[in-house]
Amino acid sequence: MIIDHTSQVGVAQQQEKQAEEKKVTVQNTHESDRIRFEKEKKEEERRKKRRAAQQEEEQHTDDEDLGVSKKRLLDIVV
Repeated sequence: MIIDHTSQVGVAQQQEKQAEEKKVTVQNTHESDRIRFEKEKKEEERRKKRRAAQQEEEQHTDDEDLGVSKKRLLDIVV
């Protein structure tokens, strides 16, 4: 009887330990998911800023090219 009771207590303790480990694993997974989501969000913001800066630079370059073209056209016309 004592051995049976001891083994049952051992099994119960083992199950309790496994449940606690599973709980910690789930918490770690949620934390990892949250951190990954935040990193992806920050990276997307950086990409948007880079795209906006690049488009602005391209627009500025296009405006400069247009100005040069107008000057050339004026030189040709005059």
